[in-house]
Amino acid sequence: MVNKKMKTSKIKSTIIECKMKDSLVKKEFNIDSDVFDDVQMEAATRFAEQHILNKCSKIPPILTAYIKEDSEDYDKHISYNSYYIIIFAGFHRKAEIMRKNFLSISNIDLQKEPIQNAKSL
Repeated sequence: MVNKKMKTSKIKSTIIECKMKDSLVKKEFNIDSDVFDDVQMEAATRFAEQHILNKCSKIPPILTAYIKEDSEDYDKHISYNSYYIIIFAGFHRKAEIMRKNFLSISNIDLQKEPIQNAKSL
């Protein structure tokens, strides 16, 4: 008889924050770190996907992600370039629209910017 133990999952409660108009939006996602190497990026991708599918307002150019237990440790917060996150979510055309709009108002091309802040690399 084979004696196998079931591997326990390592669910990480991950928070996504973004500034929307005059408010700070926070959404929590439970991500299994045994399945996803980067739980913060996966949470940001799920946020973008849900946001777009629910036809919510525009996604800002930066999404901030952190593990819930690290909410007060700002060195562990990761800022993601939404252009790439929207592409990862499968919405290439929406990402290009956001890129062009942001470029026209800021003269910054999100496609040429890093996917996440350098501190977390």
